[in-house]
Amino acid sequence: MTNTQSLENLKKMRLELKWSQEKLAELSGLSIRTIQRIENGETASIESLAALSSVFQVNFYSGEGSEQKEIEESYIEGIKSFYLILGLAVFSLIFPFATAISEPDNWFAFAMMALGWIILLAIIYFKTFDVFGDDWKKRQIEKKFRGK
Repeated sequence: MTNTQSLENLKKMRLELKWSQEKLAELSGLSIRTIQRIENGETASIESLAALSSVFQVNFYSGEGSEQKEIEESYIEGIKSFYLILGLAVFSLIFPFATAISEPDNWFAFAMMALGWIILLAIIYFKTFDVFGDDWKKRQIEKKFRGK
């Protein structure tokens, strides 16, 4: 099974073999309703993908669903990275803060370190949480051009 196909091609492949949905359901061990749902673009379970892959001797992937999953996983990784860096920032500022309390001459050095971390965290925050993303752009356009 080296050939890889999108689930979007399932109906086309079934029709090329002149199989009915009932025939495909029988061969795959899936219900007719499951075949209908998959052909209509609904998400397929891993088990359904495996059953269909076995019947057609190809590897199926869920085109839109896997792309969405990658986006979601990337977003979660971004959030995890943000909080990891936030924790690192807090941890790395503990000693300079304690030093600044005991020796007032060190406040400037502490403030510069804290400012650097704040700028870095702000950049990562805006990138990770998409503060100025498409929704923000749409709201700005609506505010500016409403009624025109």
